[in-house]
Amino acid sequence: MKSKTLLNTFIAATFLAALGGVTEGYAQNSSALATSGMGGGASSTARLTAQMAQVKDRADAVEACGNKAKVYGPSFGGAKDGDDCITGIHLTTTGDVGIGTAGPSAKLDVVGAIEASGTSYIGGLRMGVVGHGGTWPGLANDALGDSAGEYAIIQNSSGQTLLNSAAGQYLGFRIGNNQLMMLDDSGNLGIGGTPSYKLHVNGTGRVNSSLSVGSTGTFGSNVTSSGNMTANAFFYSSDRTLKKNIEPVTGGIDLVSKLEPVYFDWKANDEASIGFIAQEVREVAPAAVQETPNGTLAVDYGKLVAPLVAAVNEQQKQIDALKAEVKNLRSKLDK
Repeated sequence: MKSKTLLNTFIAATFLAALGGVTEGYAQNSSALATSGMGGGASSTARLTAQMAQVKDRADAVEACGNKAKVYGPSFGGAKDGDDCITGIHLTTTGDVGIGTAGPSAKLDVVGAIEASGTSYIGGLRMGVVGHGGTWPGLANDALGDSAGEYAIIQNSSGQTLLNSAAGQYLGFRIGNNQLMMLDDSGNLGIGGTPSYKLHVNGTGRVNSSLSVGSTGTFGSNVTSSGNMTANAFFYSSDRTLKKNIEPVTGGIDLVSKLEPVYFDWKANDEASIGFIAQEVREVAPAAVQETPNGTLAVDYGKLVAPLVAAVNEQQKQIDALKAEVKNLRSKLDK
């Protein structure tokens, strides 16, 4: 009880001193209700021991209710007693501060909106206005210093939102702490892996519209298109150093004779075309047919070139043999 009395005395004395015209550290009149007018005298022995002290000679008043301090203005109306305390700021004996709540659960517990200016620091995280003339709000790692280039996320005065990493580092995009996409400091964007090119996709990709490749470009092992692919030329990797188990193609005539070329129209756009039916080609040359991600079959026409060339070579050998036989027969008839 004594500690509460001393606390009440300290709070009331401090509030009275702030008003001006009252000697610091003392309250006047009875211990039940101590009141001081502007410029009023002060007793050298009076102490505040009541549950409430009010100062009424200003437009705004400061009130001490028990072991809590309250601030209220004339707009509240009427005199306030200990049961009418305005709930505002609360400081607990454990050092927790509550604003808008009488039971703070943390060192600072605010119920309601917060408006702040300047820069705030929470641990190693700096929040608020970060660099660039104090006009760009954002987040930054305080351990990296105060340089404007060390922000993590920022929005400039034009409303543009920027992400940033320290020099030599990358921007990572994760879900469940799994790296799904990253942008390195060379401007390479990787999806599903670490990038080695400006756009590096580790997995199956799809372009629903058009894809334009410059003068040089490299595709992976499989590229599927449901429409037209146009280029000045297509080149296939064919270097001897990339191959093993090299054997000549035989049976070209037999293979080609089983292929059935057809004319047809594409269902997607009614465009007329010429080629083969993939299911039929798979029966003859399975290496030239592959299943696409959507379950349909596709023909690698390039893999039919070698059997066609082999067929031509075989036919040429037959033709040469027949020519030799005809020549031999003619020579016998001439004798």
